[in-house]
Amino acid sequence: FAAFGVSDEEFDQAYDSFPVKTNLRNAKRLTDKAKFPSVPMLLVNGKFMTPGPAVKNFGEMLRVADELIARERAAL
Repeated sequence: FAAFGVSDEEFDQAYDSFPVKTNLRNAKRLTDKAKFPSVPMLLVNGKFMTPGPAVKNFGEMLRVADELIARERAAL
């Protein structure tokens, strides 16, 4: 982060902040709940997982994620 003008002290202060700790806790809870069978894997709205090993590359995984996101938005 130093290359971007962030000091060690600024980084530590931000990393130890309440919002970051809350987001990390929530991410861990969601990850544990999802029980990802492999990586890389994306979870969409807590319902759908992109099929990590079944996709050919990262771009394909993002295409599948976009499709799942569109389905979720259409359901609203």
